[in-house]
Formats: sequence, C-alpha cells, structure tokens
Amino acid sequence: MSRAFIALTAAAIIFVSPRAARAQEDNHVALGVNFTTRASDSRATHTSGGVGISWRFGHSETGWGIATGLGWYAADIDLTVGGTTTEVGELHVRPFMAGYGYTYSFGRAAVSAELLGGFAIVSFRQAPSAADVYRDRLGARSLDLRASNTFMLRPQSNLWIDAGDKFGVNVTVAYAVARPKMVTSSSLGEASQRLRADVFSVSAGLVYKIF
Repeated sequence: MSRAFIALTAAAIIFVSPRAARAQEDNHVALGVNFTTRASDSRATHTSGGVGISWRFGHSETGWGIATGLGWYAADIDLTVGGTTTEVGELHVRPFMAGYGYTYSFGRAAVSAELLGGFAIVSFRQAPSAADVYRDRLGARSLDLRASNTFMLRPQSNLWIDAGDKFGVNVTVAYAVARPKMVTSSSLGEASQRLRADVFSVSAGLVYKIF
C-alpha cells in the first residue's frame, strides 16, 4: 500500500464519514486500523484481504440516518482466451457511496443495517503477459484491455462496541455489487463484456479516541 494511497484515503475519511451526519454524544474522533477479508462469487474474479484504516465520529444513537462509505478494493481478473482461462490483469474499484440505514443502540454496543449506492471509479492494470497470451493463442499483434466506471450497490451491517473510554471495536459485513464493462482492443478488432466484480467482505477493526 503506497503512502499516496494512505494519504488520499485518510483525507477522504475526514470529509466522508458515515458517522458525521448522525446525532452524537460525547463528540469525539477515533481512528485506528482494520483487517478486511474478501471473497468473490465469480470464478473470473479473485480478491484478497488487507489492512486499512478505521474511524468513528461520535456515538451512534437509535434511529434512522444517512450513511456514506468508500470500500475500495482490487481484484485479479481471468478471461477465456482461445479456449483457455488465463489471468490478464488487476481491476481496481474505488466507490464513493451514500445511503440510508437504521441503528439500534444498547448499552455499550450499536448495531446498524444500511443500504449504500453510488459511483465507482474503475481502472485496470494489464498484466505484462496478457499480450503474449493473445498473440500466441489468437494471433493478435497488439492488445489493450480497459475497464469502464460503474454504479455500485452495497448492503451492509455494522457492529460497534465501546471497549472502554478510549477504545472501540467494529465488525462490518457487506456485499458489494459491481459490474464494470471490460473492453478488449487488439489487431483483431474490439469486443466488450460485463465483469462480475461483486465481493463479499468481513472487516474487523480497533479504534482509539484521539480527541
């Protein structure tokens, strides 16, 4: 994970917080880390987990409210070339989403269910070997693979637990629906197809109250 990516994510977190638009008590900001594991329901898409940034603004109260989220991820993509499935590159999906949900608070815990939707900026990093595969199996003299931006939908559920005056624990379960278009351009012509880039994710994080 590059420093530029971390800095950009941290800045986005400050300005796009799912807790900022909700009623708060003991107004505070807490930051920390989380680990996310992901799984895809498509054989052509392969995702993995990683470490990210967790945050919390204030305490959630029982009731309906607005929610926002990011949930950026990457996935390796397989395509069928000449009758054989091969990995052709890495898809990067960077969504910016907003939605609505209900939160129920009890004791030191708060559970919420939310439905988010929005737009994702999508990019594709072509594998160096992809052009060789297309040349050897199809006779293509050139190759350019690119993916389009797409709309996204993500239902999710969150659990926050105050582990003390300074620490909070969070678990988030979500399913993101993303169907970007993959365009294949080569000396043989141009073709397009929809990629099933849906991912199921489970994230667990720990935050520390900084002020």
